[in-house]
Amino acid sequence: MTLPSGTVTFLFTDIEGSTTLVRQLRERYRDVLASHRDILRGAVAEAGGSEIDTQGDSFFFVFPRAREAVLAAANAQRALDGHSWPDDGLVRVRMGIHTGEAAAVDGHYVGVAVHRAARIAASAHGGQVLLSQTTHNLLEDEEELPLDQRDLGEQRLKDFDRPVHVYQLVIPGLRERFPPLTTMPKREPRLPSLPAGRGRRSLLAAAVILAVGGLAAALILTTAKGGSEAVEPQSLVAIDPAGNDIVAQASLGSSPNAVAVGPKGVYAVSTESRTITRVGRGSQQVDSGAVNGVPSDVAVGDAGVWVVHSSSSNPTTPGTADAQVSRFDPESLGIQETIDTREAFDDTTYASQLVAGRQVWTSGMIGLGGRAFAPIVRIDPSGKVLVHGGASGLALEGDVLWAVTSDGVAHIDPVSLEPTIVPGPGSVGAAGATVAKVVAVGDGKVWVAGEVFGFCNKPVPTACKQRPGQLWRIDPGTNSVDDTTRIGREPNAIAFGGGAVWIADNETKSVYRLNPESLTLERKIELGQVPRDLAFGGGMLWVAVE
Repeated sequence: MTLPSGTVTFLFTDIEGSTTLVRQLRERYRDVLASHRDILRGAVAEAGGSEIDTQGDSFFFVFPRAREAVLAAANAQRALDGHSWPDDGLVRVRMGIHTGEAAAVDGHYVGVAVHRAARIAASAHGGQVLLSQTTHNLLEDEEELPLDQRDLGEQRLKDFDRPVHVYQLVIPGLRERFPPLTTMPKREPRLPSLPAGRGRRSLLAAAVILAVGGLAAALILTTAKGGSEAVEPQSLVAIDPAGNDIVAQASLGSSPNAVAVGPKGVYAVSTESRTITRVGRGSQQVDSGAVNGVPSDVAVGDAGVWVVHSSSSNPTTPGTADAQVSRFDPESLGIQETIDTREAFDDTTYASQLVAGRQVWTSGMIGLGGRAFAPIVRIDPSGKVLVHGGASGLALEGDVLWAVTSDGVAHIDPVSLEPTIVPGPGSVGAAGATVAKVVAVGDGKVWVAGEVFGFCNKPVPTACKQRPGQLWRIDPGTNSVDDTTRIGREPNAIAFGGGAVWIADNETKSVYRLNPESLTLERKIELGQVPRDLAFGGGMLWVAVE
């Protein structure tokens, strides 16, 4: 294939809210993704464009002329809008087009124009097509082009000193009005310090706009009263245990699926945007970096910030394991090393867990449908150490690992690497009457949350979910459960700190605070959004909100 050179036009695309679609459609998302790809490739091929690269739900195309790129984008948006998607799961694709000088080298393009096109695409919303000033100027002589353009003014793009004039393509019959673009603000204000206690109740806000790896995120740090009305989706939320109030939140622009706290700040990773973001706990400096893949979890250890990731957010073909663990610099978020753990897994991992201290441990769900577990992998200076039997939840106490395995909750001896099962909490599979899901350590105890199952007899006896959820308190000295309580409906994350046990609940969209001695409920904090993960540090409970 001979690629055009000189002055060419680039088109970047990706699906907005792909993580939500994955969760909504589950196994049907694979067919949705395939249909989306067919639509885009068909529109581009008809217009005479060439596909340069595709990763997950993102595409990079090139055209010899601006007119063809714009027509391809418009036709693709019409086809996407008119396609019959399952469960009304409308696929909304954001697109960006820029024309500039670039050279094709070994089937790839290099040059500033490529990066500018990617940044423009990252500024768009699903269903929106953005054009650069250069592309707009070339189209002015195209009198027969059946498309209008709306002037959106000058916009600042990440990593570009000078602002770029941006236009929106107006496609007849499709949506014309969108929220403000997620570009850099004209001036980046100084971020406020996080509140130290309950006393601050005035609304403080500052915004920093990030665009990383072709994706954009708007970070807004605020202090506000508690209550679901104060919680934004796709954000980090800080809860002050002194009053159980929501006192700060950071709006990220894409759903964070995991959060961790370290001396240099609070870290979140997003499967949707494939990024790691840091909110500084002192100066409130905000940084973001690209992850070389789809991040599942983040942890802070002695050697830095660790992220487990793969090349896919869904299971793919059996036998194509692709899990890796990368260590990031705590301040710059630059990748310092990447450890290939593919040899440990029999299938693609896509819901991995990660904990870090002096050592780093990871495991996860594998296989089509997530019906199996990857082995637990320990990463330390002596190399990788594999422990048979994977886990859906991990917690580290010194060098002792606690894991929610398919056989039940276990602790793994750091020397022999032998797991010891704690009687009581139940297995992770449908065979148990109680199913443990997540684990944390604190106050000399091990805390496990999960769900309660009964047995249904239609048509044959099978496990079926009964409400509510459950908390187990384990005494590591006796290796036994010393107390339990019912809590929530669908616990999906747990943390200990501030003299309390904290449980995030997927179904009630709430965070529960429990007394660690009596296991009584002290406060239910309704978020109005799904809490994905919890981490305690710096005197605050941090919640990753979908």
